[in-house]
Amino acid sequence: MKEETELLLAKLLRYFPVSWTSGIGAYLGEQDVLREASDNLPWVNLFYQSIEQLTGVSDSSEKRKLLIEFGRQMGRVYAEFTILQKIDKKGLITINGLENLNNRTRPCLIVLPHLANWELATKVATLADNPTCILYEPRESEQKMAIANQSRLNWGDNIRLLSSAEPMVMKKIVTMLKNNINVCVLPDEEKSGFVNTPSLGRKIPNTGNLWMVSRLAAKHSLDVIPMYVERVKSVNFIIHVDEKISPQKALSQKQNAEAIADKIDELFNQWVRQCPQHWFWMPYLDLNKKALS
Repeated sequence: MKEETELLLAKLLRYFPVSWTSGIGAYLGEQDVLREASDNLPWVNLFYQSIEQLTGVSDSSEKRKLLIEFGRQMGRVYAEFTILQKIDKKGLITINGLENLNNRTRPCLIVLPHLANWELATKVATLADNPTCILYEPRESEQKMAIANQSRLNWGDNIRLLSSAEPMVMKKIVTMLKNNINVCVLPDEEKSGFVNTPSLGRKIPNTGNLWMVSRLAAKHSLDVIPMYVERVKSVNFIIHVDEKISPQKALSQKQNAEAIADKIDELFNQWVRQCPQHWFWMPYLDLNKKALS
C-alpha cells in the first residue's frame, strides 16, 4: 500500500468503532503477508525458520497460520495507533500488577518488549505520580512518525517523548531522571540486521538498549519496572506489570548492571516465547546468526 493511502486511511480509521478499525488493520496485514509469502520474500522463510525453532511447530500449514496471525497482529497495531485512548476509554484494557508500579523509587526505568500492542503500555505510565518520557526509534517516515508521536502525546500532559536519533541522547535521559521523570525504553531491538534482545538461547554480549538501561539503573540506583502487553482477544488487552528489579548494595556497579540485564533478558525470553507470532521483530530474527562482536 502506498504511503499516501496509508496516511489517509490512518486519519479515517480513528472515526470508526474500535472493532472495525482493528479488524480493517488485521485484514490489510493479512493481505500484505500473503502477498509477500506468494512473492517468496526472504523474511517469510526466515520467519518460518525462527517460528519453528521457538515453538517446535514444523508442519507447513501450521507455520503458515502463524505467519497469517503475525500479519493480522501487525496490521492491528498500525491501525490502532490513532485509537489508543479510545481502546482505553472503552474499558478494553486490564492491568495486572499495578501495585508494582507504586512500590518503587522515583524516578524509575520502565522496560517492555514490542509485543501485542506495546503502545498501550503508556496507559500504565499515566497512572504514575510523576511524568514519564518515552524513548522511541524513528524507524518510519516523517509523516508516519508525526502520527505515531501525536498518538503517544494524546495520553496526557505527563507523557514526554525523546528520539534515540537526537544528539546527546544519553545526557538528555540522565537530565530527565535527575528531574524526577521516569524513562520508558523498549530494549528489544534490531541493529545492523541482528536482533540482540532477548537472547532466546543465544550467547550475546551485553550491548544495545538493554545494556544502556541496566547500566543506568546500576549507576543511579534506579528501580526497573518490567511489563508487557498481551492481546487476549481482537481488541482486548492485559498489561502485565512485573515486580521491580532493584540494584543490590552488596554488588558492585558492574555486577548490578549485569544482574539487571540478565533478569530483564530472562523475562523478555519468557514473554516472547509465549507468543512469538505477536512479536514485532520476528521477520528480522535469525537464531542461527552469530552475535555482533
